[in-house]
Parts: sequence; C-alpha cells; structure tokens
Amino acid sequence: GNLNNHIGIPLTILKIKKDAEIAVIEMGANHQREIASYCVYALPSHGLITNCGKAHLEGFGGEEGVRKGKGELFQYLKENKGNIFLFKDLMTQYCNSGKTLGKLSNFWPSTKNSNGHWEPSSPLTMP
Repeated sequence: GNLNNHIGIPLTILKIKKDAEIAVIEMGANHQREIASYCVYALPSHGLITNCGKAHLEGFGGEEGVRKGKGELFQYLKENKGNIFLFKDLMTQYCNSGKTLGKLSNFWPSTKNSNGHWEPSSPLTMP
C-alpha cells in the first residue's frame, strides 16, 4: 500500500531520523481541505505537484475541486514563503483556471530535456 493518507503521513513523519536533513512526504487527497490538513503537521518548505487530473472527482466535486485541493499546497507554501517545483503544463493548467500562484519565494518551472526527462529549469522569483 501507500502512505500518502491521514494514517501514512503521520507514520512517515514519526519514522524520520533526528539527523535527517530532508524528508520527502507524499500527500495524496480525495477531497478538498485534505492537503491543507497535512500541511499543518508536515510543515513542508518545498512542494511538488505531479498531476492535477480527473481522479477522485466524486470527493472533490469535479475538476475545479481537484484544482482547489491540489492548490492547498500552493497556498500553504505561499503563506509560509516556501518553494514549489511545478511542471510547466500543470502551471499552465492551474493559471488557465483563473487562479494565481501568488507570492512564492522561489518557483522552478520544469521542462523536458533533450532525452525526454523532466528536470527543473532555473529558479524564478515570483512577483
């Protein structure tokens, strides 16, 4: 199974060793306010949203609900001067929904390299 839910995320946090410099914590969601609640105790300083698709539409109430739910990570990082890594096509999808990324301290748009692999571009400071 995976550990990206209300049970697995706290278990993952509890397993982080005291001398760890970083931890990667996957946050899954099937309804709005779920990612926001995880941010309260995971306290992310960086974030990566890998997709914003049509999964769990019933819990999110439609595609706009999915965007809002995934956007909770943006919101937390914006409020806490965090950093976000974002695939270029996802940024376009999010911005085309009428939303703004707001003020994030750093933003790395990701693009495909000549080998077809995704990699972050140079960091940009958000206005």
